Amino acid sequence: MGKFKITDIDNERFYQIPKSLFTNDNYKGLGSDARIIYALLKDRMSLSRKNNWKDENGDIYLLFTQDEIRELLDVSLSTVSRAMKALKKYDLIEIVRQGFNMPNKIYIRKTVVDRHIRTSQFDTSGQVNLTHPDKSNLHTNDTDINKTEYSETEKSIGIRQPKQLKHNFAEFVSMTNDEYSSLIETLGSEESVKACIEILDNYKGANGKKYKSDYRAIKAWVIEKYKKEFKPSLKQNVNKSNENPQMEMARKAMEMIVNG
Repeated sequence: MGKFKITDIDNERFYQIPKSLFTNDNYKGLGSDARIIYALLKDRMSLSRKNNWKDENGDIYLLFTQDEIRELLDVSLSTVSRAMKALKKYDLIEIVRQGFNMPNKIYIRKTVVDRHIRTSQFDTSGQVNLTHPDKSNLHTNDTDINKTEYSETEKSIGIRQPKQLKHNFAEFVSMTNDEYSSLIETLGSEESVKACIEILDNYKGANGKKYKSDYRAIKAWVIEKYKKEFKPSLKQNVNKSNENPQMEMARKAMEMIVNG
């Protein structure tokens, strides 16, 4: 590759590491690997925002496994594991287990400096009104751009996309995190996706069936089966809830009289 020229436009993307991780005494001994992974996790929040991955408190969480981090950074799994433990020790992340074969939820905690800064407020025009003077000249990073736009841009300039790993979401069902999030967008809720995964898992376990892509199998026939199985029961419940309570009490009273 050639050297940079004065007229060149810098189109590179960057991971942003908070300066406080280097300058604040609270983070002495954190380690370079942990600092880099923290920046990687913060960048990953864009995908969580896009998929509306938040809990009942509105807190954003990530679905990002240590295997994915290891492959992206080209380091050993033990290196990633040590760095993640360091981030937990320094109160920079929180990990919540979801259960058997489900990816852990990762919550990113703010740095000490960030915790003393009031939350930014948005006006109706969509502009950010920052309440701290030191934040007035910040530039947004590229996590706000649609992920598909990144992909197409990187393909055009020859940047190799890291291969996405598949994860077990059930005993016989595996897919990438992006495929999982795509199903959430299609079905509208994570509960519906889990129900479809259970249907496919039971089918494959009972019949010894294998698919090249469990994600495509769910899109091809499982979703339709899920809708047929669950919609009638939902409709029945709605009809029951719409019954007149007084009529229901009268019906039960008549049954008691008839039955003596």
